[in-house]
Amino acid sequence: MKKQSIRFSVLAILAMMAMCIITACGGDDNDEAPDNGSGIAYIEPCFKWGASLEEVKAWMSNKPFDLQLDQYLLYYVKSDGTAAINYMFDGNIEGLYFSQVIYEAKESGVLSSLISQTEKRYNTTLRKVQEGQYTAYMGNALVGGRMVGIVITPGNNTVEVLFAVPE
Repeated sequence: MKKQSIRFSVLAILAMMAMCIITACGGDDNDEAPDNGSGIAYIEPCFKWGASLEEVKAWMSNKPFDLQLDQYLLYYVKSDGTAAINYMFDGNIEGLYFSQVIYEAKESGVLSSLISQTEKRYNTTLRKVQEGQYTAYMGNALVGGRMVGIVITPGNNTVEVLFAVPE
């Protein structure tokens, strides 16, 4: 129980950090987001579950993202500030167990577009879960050869898409 509490606290802190960095880096001066009807292009993170920090760095090396933080966490911000990717590593499963993509979402339709693209891409149906003011879209899918949990949460000018390997 204590380990889950610590992991949840770390994830919550990372999500807040990511929102702050996206808000700070996003800026209103670059409106050249790829347009697929919603103004957002789906980004697929590395799904090589169990990969080492160095393997994920190599996988990200040809992507238009800049490394921002490097320890047990890799944090990348897209060059134009419109998206970020977090990768978390855990010794218990010996490597990558969590990928998160955070999109800047100033235009309407981003949330519904990302839900639709995620459901289609991973052949799953996400269910809406609402508790008070908190809303999330959750489901499971076979991603990168493993069954993972998928959670999409709207934030203040962001939409987060999380993929995590359950223990």
